[in-house]
Amino acid sequence: MHEKLEKRVMDMLLHGEHELFKILKEQYESVESKEITNTGVGFYINYKVSSHRLDEKKYSNKFHIGDVDGNVSGTNQNVGFILYIENGYMVMLEAYTYGDDEWPEDDLISLSYGSEGQSERDYDLIMENY
Repeated sequence: MHEKLEKRVMDMLLHGEHELFKILKEQYESVESKEITNTGVGFYINYKVSSHRLDEKKYSNKFHIGDVDGNVSGTNQNVGFILYIENGYMVMLEAYTYGDDEWPEDDLISLSYGSEGQSERDYDLIMENY
């Protein structure tokens, strides 16, 4: 459940040539296990990763990346995604609707950067947080 959407979202969240994104991509490719919890208005994917740790001297110990949003085809409904990093490892992907909207079918979601539907990522804004 949600595998195709997860892959699309993670490809966007981890896109970039900066070392931070390269290491997080390596982590994603080496996920040992994951647990999915559906909430009705979204879902959580908890990751277990124990290799390719981020260097705590270079990066914050705890941060998140959340610049990927989705629009549900044929509606005004939007969804969002946040990847949480703790202790140098990705730990969870959160997918959520705005308000109390029920989670839509994954195939109806088109993804973009930011709530304004940008096709390009604002790397300067992202890197300010790390």
